[in-house]
Amino acid sequence: MKFYGQFNPPVDQVIFDRYGEYLGDQPGYFVESGAFDGVTESNCKFFEESLDWKGINIEPFPGHYRKLIENRPTSVNMNCALSSEHGSHRFTHVVHPELGDAFGNGSLQHTPEHRKLLNDNGCEFEHIEVPTMTYDTLVEFGGIPRVDLLSLDVEGHESEVLKGMVKKRYRPRLICIEMGHDKASDLDDQLLSMGYRQDSEYLVNSFYLRAA
Repeated sequence: MKFYGQFNPPVDQVIFDRYGEYLGDQPGYFVESGAFDGVTESNCKFFEESLDWKGINIEPFPGHYRKLIENRPTSVNMNCALSSEHGSHRFTHVVHPELGDAFGNGSLQHTPEHRKLLNDNGCEFEHIEVPTMTYDTLVEFGGIPRVDLLSLDVEGHESEVLKGMVKKRYRPRLICIEMGHDKASDLDDQLLSMGYRQDSEYLVNSFYLRAA
């Protein structure tokens, strides 16, 4: 089996090792927000490729999205951003002085700490308008019956994404949130009110389980 996530061991391997039994033997359904090119540091490609899962990838930046649809043709791929409401929003694309567009780290809402770090590293910023969609509408549009795993990497916009998770039947069983520039405690109360508890952490990632 090949894993694709960030770090060593990769995040997707950690998810599989820690939660594979919880998620079950049958093919499941995923949503990955901040999917980038669908391969690099993907938390869900392994589940699609090795375990026959189906799901939805979301990537707002058009350049990354073009690579995403080439790399993940069997997924539902959406060129938009998740947020608390439908419409459009200014998206900040980050260009690294050495890595260029391959750096990622774009967001609708960088935290001040993250923005300072990017500035200190000599990054440049491009602003574009991107369509936004709520999580509930995304799942309905994507045509999947449930969500077993939500991978959320939205660089500071997590709270707004969670506000769009209103319908209980669409709420994922397991949520993996990259907290690289936020404290997990900032979202704990919001997730607790939605019926989730923090189960574990791995480096900058926090894992939340839905109450039965």
